[in-house]
Amino acid sequence: LYSDIDLCLRIGQQGLRIVYTPHARLIHHEAATRKSRKEDEKDAHRFAELLETLEVKTDPYFHPLLSARSTIPQLNTPSGSTIAENLQYEIKKNNCQSNSNPLLKRAA
Repeated sequence: LYSDIDLCLRIGQQGLRIVYTPHARLIHHEAATRKSRKEDEKDAHRFAELLETLEVKTDPYFHPLLSARSTIPQLNTPSGSTIAENLQYEIKKNNCQSNSNPLLKRAA
């Protein structure tokens, strides 16, 4: 096993489901059993190969408007566009009109 993600993928592959509860308390000692950065790099490559083996193409829990290119949560903006332009595009794409959505009245 490479990580909690690996464990969840393998459980899902068996046809079982993962249930989240906010009441559980877990303490994660990051890298407590790792030997070196070189090992981390090797593990990352092995995990990438494992994802291909498991035929994992997308993460169904990853919101499509978030950028997968950043480790810091941020909106996924097409190259050359601003976040504001991207938001306007998403509003139009989803047929959200300012007169029908009170949250958008100020933005109009």
